[in-house]
Amino acid sequence: MIQNTFYDISKWKEQEHKKPSRGSRPNSVFLNPNNEKLYYFKQSNANYPSEIWCEIIAGKLGQLAGYNVLDYNVAIKDGVIGCLSESMINGDDIEILHGVEILEDFVETFEITDKPIYSFQDVKLICNQQVEREKEFLLKFIEIIFFDALIGNTDRHSENWAFSSRVYIEIPKLEHIENFWKRFAIQAVYGIALIALSNDNLLPKKNFRWLEFLPIYDSGSCLGREIQEEKIDNYLLNPNKITKYINKGKSEIQWESEKISLFDIAQKVYKSNKKIAQPLLTKLLSNISNSNIELLVNNIDNTLPKEYNQFALPLKRKQLIITLLQKRLERLKKLPL
Repeated sequence: MIQNTFYDISKWKEQEHKKPSRGSRPNSVFLNPNNEKLYYFKQSNANYPSEIWCEIIAGKLGQLAGYNVLDYNVAIKDGVIGCLSESMINGDDIEILHGVEILEDFVETFEITDKPIYSFQDVKLICNQQVEREKEFLLKFIEIIFFDALIGNTDRHSENWAFSSRVYIEIPKLEHIENFWKRFAIQAVYGIALIALSNDNLLPKKNFRWLEFLPIYDSGSCLGREIQEEKIDNYLLNPNKITKYINKGKSEIQWESEKISLFDIAQKVYKSNKKIAQPLLTKLLSNISNSNIELLVNNIDNTLPKEYNQFALPLKRKQLIITLLQKRLERLKKLPL
């Protein structure tokens, strides 16, 4: 069973200068004194107290499916509960480029607004332009589509997926220069220029080279997190209400210019990219079952120390999450039909 590790980060040192400027939830960065790595501590939205548990469950479920999903664990900071994740990047010469930045650079029709609109076709266009890694990046994005359909995430906006990148200056080929020291001097000049320009943010974005499609992250808007505790019984006792709830969830990733349901876009992506999508769906369906969903959800809070039992996930909330996941899994099994 995939384990949810408990962390008490009350004595960890907060890194104010590393605090992210994006995101709608309270989000802080801490240095883990045990390994000198940065970790992000995120609390629930005040309106959705179970949100951090949804984030943790989604992350563990993604790992169980065999997908590239960021690992989240439960943590306490001075009596406040949150979820903790290790920084996805290491090194000052690497940075995160969110989808909105990439779309702006590569898709002529993309517009920056308060809530930018984009489509699967836009993402595919970006992947097509990465000639050497086109298939790899498309596979990663199709994983996102299937994963969101499984957990019911309706908030995969253009800042909730990203690439890591490293700036570079393309050094000209110098094989024609026979003198070693002359070649060395020219390469040194280009290297110094790279450092100076990147530190001052003077390099144009076209000089970024993609390194990795980052793990799937920020998936907490899922698993019925907005359903209030007093309404859970109404859902559990009415299967039609559960079905209606599942059907109405729409994807932030549009199909062409249409906003459609999570299952509809998953099916369209599957049918239009069957050769590469089929193994991804098969992997998910072979790794996720009703029994391991129950095992994961029912034990997600079992590492909480007794003094923090008030933060445990309520039993009825667990049953709601299990029911939603099992019904969504059944829907995913019908995609190839």
